[in-house]
Parts: sequence; C-alpha cells; structure tokens
Amino acid sequence: MALLLTMGACGGGGGESVTVAANKALGPLSADAVKDLAFEVTAKKLDDVKLTMDGQPVTGSVEGAKLVFRPSNVTEGKHTFAAAAGTGKAQESAFELDTVAPIVAVDKQDKVDADSPFTLTGSIEGATAVKVDDKDVTLDAGKFKVDYAKAPLAVKIWASDAAGNVTEQTVNLGAGGVAGVRAAHIMSYDWANASLRDPILALIKEKKLDTVQLDIKDEDGNVGYDSKVPLAVEAETTKHKGYDAAEAVKTIHDLGAKVVGRIVAFRDPRLGKWAVEHGKMDYVIQNTSGGAYSAGNYGVAAFTNFANPDVIEYNAALGEEAAKLGFDGIMYDYVRKPENQGQVYPGIGSRTPSQAMVDFVKTASDRIRAAGAQAGVAVFGVAAFTPALIAQDVPGMAQHVDFMAPMIYPSHWGKGEYSVASPVNQPYDIVKRSLMDFNRLVIGTKCQIIPWIQNFSWPIPYSAADVGAQIRAAKDVGINSFYLWNDSSKVGLGAPALEARDASTDAPGELVYSINKPGNTSDGTKDMAKAKTFIDAWTAYVDGGRQGTFANPLEAVTAPATASTPAPSPTASATTAP
Repeated sequence: MALLLTMGACGGGGGESVTVAANKALGPLSADAVKDLAFEVTAKKLDDVKLTMDGQPVTGSVEGAKLVFRPSNVTEGKHTFAAAAGTGKAQESAFELDTVAPIVAVDKQDKVDADSPFTLTGSIEGATAVKVDDKDVTLDAGKFKVDYAKAPLAVKIWASDAAGNVTEQTVNLGAGGVAGVRAAHIMSYDWANASLRDPILALIKEKKLDTVQLDIKDEDGNVGYDSKVPLAVEAETTKHKGYDAAEAVKTIHDLGAKVVGRIVAFRDPRLGKWAVEHGKMDYVIQNTSGGAYSAGNYGVAAFTNFANPDVIEYNAALGEEAAKLGFDGIMYDYVRKPENQGQVYPGIGSRTPSQAMVDFVKTASDRIRAAGAQAGVAVFGVAAFTPALIAQDVPGMAQHVDFMAPMIYPSHWGKGEYSVASPVNQPYDIVKRSLMDFNRLVIGTKCQIIPWIQNFSWPIPYSAADVGAQIRAAKDVGINSFYLWNDSSKVGLGAPALEARDASTDAPGELVYSINKPGNTSDGTKDMAKAKTFIDAWTAYVDGGRQGTFANPLEAVTAPATASTPAPSPTASATTAP
C-alpha cells in the first residue's frame, strides 16, 4: 500500500530512531476512512518499540520489517498515535474522526407553480463542496441559492465535508401539486418503538419511500406531541403523547424525506367524553333527545360536532401548529359524519352536513397553507358515488386541498362494486376502477389523488404481491404516489413490493378518468374534456331529481359498453376507515 510519511526519523537521548507513516493523509477522516487507517512504524529493533493511542498502550503486528497498527473502536473526535523506540523521543501522528455529514436545510416555499420562475434557497452546515442537480454551487456564509427558469418537480442536493462524509438529498417541491408521495403510516405512540420506526426509515434510505405519515391526533383523540393549542391543553388530550415533534421532523428531514401529519378530525372520543363531562354538549353530535349520539361500534360521544366553532378551531389550530413545527403536509381524516341517521348538529343552521364539511376543510386548509404546509383530506372509497351517506363531497373538498387520499382498500369494498366480483381477491381491478372515478371527480381543481393502499391481511392473508398490484393499478391510471396503511404501524408486509425511485425523474403519469356513471366500471379515457362532459351531465341529472332517463352526452362520439350498467348498491363494508 502507498504510504504517506507523517513524521520523520528521530534519535537522540540515547534512543533509537523511529519513523511513523500513515496510509492516507491525516486530518478529519470519515468512519469509512478510519476503518482503513493504518500506521507503519520502522525502527532498528521492532521489539523495543512502544506504541500508544491517546496515551494508552496499544499493540501492533509485525509485518515484514515494519510494525503495523490499525486503530479500532475509534470514537468521535481528535486522537493521537505515538511510537517510541527505547528512550528516544516519541513520534506522534494526529487525526480526527468526523462522522457527522453536512446538514442540509431547504427553506420552506410557498405553493410552487410549475410554469413560473423559481429560486431554491437554503443552508448547509459543515460542507466543503456542494452540488445541486449535479452542478457545483458556492456557499455564502453557509447559504446557497439556485435559480430556475421553471420550477422543477424535485431537486437533488449533494454535499461533502472535509472528512469525506456525504449527504445526498432529493427535495420534492411539489411543482404543480404534490410530488413524490410514497409513504408509510405510523401511529404517534409507535414512533418511539425502534422496531416499528426503523424499518420505515430504512426504506427511506433505500429510496423506496420518501414520506412518513406520522399521526398528530389519532382515532382515540390522543394528540401525539406536546401541543400548545388551548383546547388540547385544557382537555389534556396530549396526556399520552408519543414523540417530540421538532425532533421527529428533523430525523425525517435529515434523511431527505417529508413528513405528513394525520389529524383524525371528528372521530374524537377523548374530546367527546371530556365535553360531556364538562357540560359542553354542543361539542358532540347529539341524538334527537339532546343526548350524546351513539355511533354504533364507535361508542357514545365518539364523534364531535363538525359545526361547532370550538371544535373547528381545535382541529384547524392543530394543523396550523404542526405546519409551523415543520410538517410538510397535514391530512385530515374522519372529515365525515357517522353513517346512520337520527343525528343533530347544533349550530349547523341551514347547511347540509356535506356543506359544513367543505366549510371546515376550507377554513383549516387556508390556515395550514399560510403556515407553509400542504393541506389534504382522507375520504372513503364510496364517497365517489354515495357522498351523502357520510357527508363527503369529493369535488367540493377538492377545491380547497392540495391532495386527497381515498381509502380504496380491496378488503373494504362489497362484492360486485365497480363490477368486481371479489375485490379482496382482485386488488388490481378494484383499485384501478375506483381511482379512475376519483381522478374524474377532482377535474378542474389542483387537487391530486394519492390513495391509501392496503398493507395488511384482512379478511384473507395478503402478500407483497397484493400490495404491489395496488401500486401498479394506481400507476396505470397516472398516479405514482401512495400511502401504505397498516394500523399496527408495520411496513414489512408490502416492503418487498417497493422499488427504489428518484422523485426528481419519476414524474406522475398521464391520468385516466372514468367515463361512466359514478360507481360503475369503465374502460376509462385520457381525454379530460370528455370525462368532464360526462360527469357534468350526470351531476345535472342527479341534481335535477333524476327526471326521466339519463342521456349520455358522449353517445354520439363513443358508446362505452358499460354505460348502461346499473349503479351498485353501496355497502356498509366499503365505508370502514383506516
């Protein structure tokens, strides 16, 4: 091996001369460099040579005419190796182990317009060389700036320090919408569990995921971190908090990934129980007698009142707070009413439940966007064709959010829906057909569809192949993003189906839209105008009371074989939440 002489020969004081050489230039060294580090000592009598590391005796190995020492178990920081022969002066070589890679921080941007000029700014700590999109970039007091004629979908940042540590980060800018969302779900109290957290982070390092969906408020009404929102403090909903928000966000961002916080909005038994105990009955959905509504298996007072200003403020403020803490996106779940009837919503006035839901989404989204994050909402699969059942107006909500996450788990559809005989056994078919419906319902908005994918076994065993079939179905209708759902925060089942991808080159495909009545099977079309013509005519027919026979406005142009297929009857199973 080629050696770099670091200290010369030395004699005097009656001692032998000794030389010390290292196999690489010394100074700051990365962990990999230290693994290969070796010091070679030469002297007339190797038996007389004494070696020390940081003042402590160490042992080398005789290799030919040299004594070789290879450091092991080296800790972070500065170290000194020394060799002395007899009573001669010791020869020293100093080096430093530096394992901290440069820290990249990209400034948060307002909503990025894909057709407008864009300037990327940020800071990088500890870097000696920086590249953005493979071009050299100069730091000015640790800050960088890169101008683009048009905003890219994503940018690649590479930074290296003096020790050779490298940080590579793909930053998804979401130009024209939400980009590169390949996420896994984890509950707030599971974040501290390394056996659940680390597999997700490992997939991010392998570029198989690029987003963590971390709960902010869960189905039990527990807030995951130490929120300062007044009602969270008063009702003690942070009592079972599971993580430090700033620390969790930094961990995810340091890996070049994003974090989307999920807020279970109106299924909130913790706040509901507290409200009833404190005489705040207007906080909960009521029955016709004025008592707390019993939502079947969910329980009494399990759903809070989406028309109450304090409840609205509570959920909107949680989203705004999380955005300011660094969450990249906020997804509201359970933005709906219970399926059954006999419900009273104090304060709703003349609005329908669906209208009240849209109003909430607009209020919360405006605040989240102003705080620097993207806003989204999760909806049931059947909301595509039975919106009144759960008060989820998909087109109405889509006007106010950046993304919508329909829960289209194959296990949660009834047999025959979308003309799929057995959805749980046909994951590709049911996902493809339902997502074409959702693609069509958000036409005319900037909302992107990012589906929830079934990453669990129920009611039959599922495999990675079943997860992969759902991802492939989404991609085949132009959707290159997904959220993996497993209510135990386990990602392993579907992990083998995930492929390493780079968001900077992996753009969404061409969208495919349904061209039939909502809820029916369709061959689909990439002609957005044609799809819009059909759905507008169908909406007008429904709004007009379904008078007469529906006339397909496209029959003169194309006659889909399935156009006369009767709409399937909605099933309760299809409305189960994640």
